[in-house]
Amino acid sequence: MSDLLLAPFLAADPINISDYVSYPFQFKQLLLGLVWAVWLVLNLWMWQKTKAQANLLMMVGAGVLTLTYVMRAFTWDAPGTFIELAAVVVLTAGFFLSVRPMVEAQLAKLREKLHNVTSHKKDGPPPAK
Repeated sequence: MSDLLLAPFLAADPINISDYVSYPFQFKQLLLGLVWAVWLVLNLWMWQKTKAQANLLMMVGAGVLTLTYVMRAFTWDAPGTFIELAAVVVLTAGFFLSVRPMVEAQLAKLREKLHNVTSHKKDGPPPAK
């Protein structure tokens, strides 16, 4: 009876690790992971100082991308492309939120200059210097 239970295991071929490894170590993936890790650390430092939501979003996005690329470098199964896309969208949203106040300030200055230039034309020539 015990031979019948063990027969499938005894007849099976030994496990060959090369059947499960799809590709060797990839140095390029590791380098990309390290670049994202630097971005992660920089945003961590900024977030610790400011506690800004924008830096937190960029930190989360960079962290997910770091894990994804490092996992691919060591031939582990990495999350799919959808996770990478979501991380890039979160990172982009954080960047947009961090840059938005500066861009709005520059646009306000340009609008004020445009208003000053157009208001002088309606009232007459600009005053002489």
